[in-house]
Amino acid sequence: MQLRFNTSARTKVRFFSSASELENALKAKAAFALRDPRAPVRFRGASRELPEGEACKRWAELGASLEWLSEARAERGAWLAGIGGGAALDLAGFTSSLYRRGMPLLFVPTTLLAMVDATLGGKTAVDAESGQGLLK
Repeated sequence: MQLRFNTSARTKVRFFSSASELENALKAKAAFALRDPRAPVRFRGASRELPEGEACKRWAELGASLEWLSEARAERGAWLAGIGGGAALDLAGFTSSLYRRGMPLLFVPTTLLAMVDATLGGKTAVDAESGQGLLK
């Protein structure tokens, strides 16, 4: 059995040398942002503040984020920036994949773990609650 991967769809990774360079890129690309309230990055567009940490990875937050984008009349081609730690980026990635069958996504990780786990790991998720507790 031979597996073939579509090599035309590539992840683009860009590093910024200063905070002002990052802010200029955000202004040029992202129209909307889901952000961790502790994130040191300023975003001047429309942004939705998420609860801190794992609390943002709930179905209710996913629904609220999708509703927020809909009420803001976000177009499919508009960029969504995920700003914060791993949990915030997981939710932003999942939200961007669902809204209007997918919209461009810009990750702005603010922790080392988020840089590796959420942005290069490629996973997106929300936590589910069951009778036995929290399921990841």
